[in-house]
Amino acid sequence: SPDLPETSGSCNVNIACPEGQPYFTLGESVVRITVYVGNLSGSGSGVLVNNTALDGKPYILTAEHNGLNFFTGAFATNDNLQNWEFEFNAHRPTCSNQQQPQNIISYTGCVLRMRSFDGGGNTGSDVALLEINDPSFQASTHRFAGWSRQNTAPASGYGIHHPSGDVKKISFFNGPAVPGVFSQQSTPLHWRLVWSATQSGHGVTEPGSSGSPIFDLSNDLVVGTLTGGAASCALRNAPDYYGMFWHQWDGNGSSSDRQLKPWLDPLNLDPQTLSGKNLSVDEFGLKAQRYFAYPNPSRSGGEVVLPKSVSSHWSVYDLQGRMLFQVEESNVLLAPQSSGTYIIKHRYENIQIPLIVQ
Repeated sequence: SPDLPETSGSCNVNIACPEGQPYFTLGESVVRITVYVGNLSGSGSGVLVNNTALDGKPYILTAEHNGLNFFTGAFATNDNLQNWEFEFNAHRPTCSNQQQPQNIISYTGCVLRMRSFDGGGNTGSDVALLEINDPSFQASTHRFAGWSRQNTAPASGYGIHHPSGDVKKISFFNGPAVPGVFSQQSTPLHWRLVWSATQSGHGVTEPGSSGSPIFDLSNDLVVGTLTGGAASCALRNAPDYYGMFWHQWDGNGSSSDRQLKPWLDPLNLDPQTLSGKNLSVDEFGLKAQRYFAYPNPSRSGGEVVLPKSVSSHWSVYDLQGRMLFQVEESNVLLAPQSSGTYIIKHRYENIQIPLIVQ
């Protein structure tokens, strides 16, 4: 059995444990990566992220250093990248370590869209964005994580990852993350944090966790990716460092091969945040395409409607993130608003689904 016994330290916490269960669905976006660089291989983590086109492109956010040959400094070649493997659903079904993962979905091959060109965090925020190019990829079967590019330290949060190539684990930090300097940086470009004990253990990180996301507990959005640190089951209070998403957005250079922005904001909407998304069936059983916006396009407002009567909460924002109004109805009217582009969040039993209406 490839995932028995455990390969990570015994202090780590399965995502199916009680403290991880509220984040189990969000964790479906986190992947285990088998990397190949030259003649070397290893393991890492990453996360499937949403983009403003909401089109299901399989972008994997991870750490640049996962693809670096530390003997030569060279990044994985295109031929190497065609052998990288991405595993979804590599988690145990219960908190116990005695059961194998079920329903693992695996894809092979990717192309590099951008990276930070900073030596894996030596001088920058250590990021790479990959696009899976396996023709069998089906966006409709996966959860896409949301993100925040606001330069705001999370007061608390959690990381979901694959330590030492093991099944999916979750770690929590209850104290605030603070700006930290990693390696040779002249300014803080990482979130520095210390992990906290929970009822099932004391989650940390290990080699293989690299590239995994941290989520802000207040909004469940990705705010960084793991570069490294000293945390382990033996050093549970040692700090870890996550490259800041806000800096990864456009702070590593001006060209598209150094920025997340051109790839995650193809519509050039310039949002501060973007919610996560399930492209297949939203969590209350309605297909995503069964939202209707009409008239569309419109010069004088419009209406977004669900074809089924459900108890719904709608929030309407402008592109600066300002909330304009909220309503508890099966539809939301935009007629009172001036001409422009609006972001609408639909909440049903704490599930948020973003819509962008022009």
